[in-house]
Amino acid sequence: MKRHLVPPASMAFDTRSKILTDEIRPEWDEDVKATHRTNYESLIATLSVELGPIDFHRKLADFKEIGTLPFSIISYHNRFLEQIRRAFVQGYYYPALTAACALGERILNHLILDLRDHYRDRNTHSKVAQGDSFDKWQQLIHVLNDWDVLRPEAAKALRKLETLRHKSLHYSEETYTKLREDALAAIKLLISCIETQFSAFGTQPWFIKGTKGAAFIKSEWENNPFIREFYLPICPAVGIYYSLAHSSNGWELFDFKDYEDRIISDDEFCQLYNDRDHTRLAPTTLPPPEHIIRYIWQPWAPSAAK
Repeated sequence: MKRHLVPPASMAFDTRSKILTDEIRPEWDEDVKATHRTNYESLIATLSVELGPIDFHRKLADFKEIGTLPFSIISYHNRFLEQIRRAFVQGYYYPALTAACALGERILNHLILDLRDHYRDRNTHSKVAQGDSFDKWQQLIHVLNDWDVLRPEAAKALRKLETLRHKSLHYSEETYTKLREDALAAIKLLISCIETQFSAFGTQPWFIKGTKGAAFIKSEWENNPFIREFYLPICPAVGIYYSLAHSSNGWELFDFKDYEDRIISDDEFCQLYNDRDHTRLAPTTLPPPEHIIRYIWQPWAPSAAK
């Protein structure tokens, strides 16, 4: 009766740039327009303090152009990506460029190191069986594709990012003339990789389709090595009557310990979840009663780094 619930809010994200780029539409109600103007002005004031007033208009333009941080289940990706974005916005384009390339390589290494024990029966395992780090991107991408781990969009983004890596880390005259352009491209590629491979929701094949306002892992994907290592550690198994509460700990989940002991399909779970009676949700009182489970989300901890 239960399915694994993806965290209701990713461990790190930032959608503020959307407020800066959304234009007021004529068909909006006047109160909606007024709210948007207020939010815009408030954000501009906040960013002026956060980014610094010197050269602020250029910083603001760079902040807008990078766009939002992706809703990723992996906390360290977004934490490092935020540092890369801050470097770019401050005009430190070369550090931002090289850091984006370095984080792309780190993602590839995490995938290999955290998953290779699951694929000892594959011929490609021998290519990565030894070693604590790897720097041959094409080989790593080939191995991960052989293991059916990388999403096609993520693999495409990483291949393009590798080209920027070689051009920026090794000598190229073009780096001086295209520094901002290359840094922005590298960050965009990195974001594309993260949001397609580690998304907290979306059209990825491991998500149950049609669940309203929440993302759940399909039962057939629960034994997939990638899902087991990267999603399930922070995705508790819940029934349809779980409830959420926000506290100083962040999001907390409350659910009944016992549900009817029967196997249902993902489609049936989707229908039961969407049609659930909200008056029957688990209580969020503290301390929780004995028949209630309380779950507090913790950031994902990469096993390869332990």
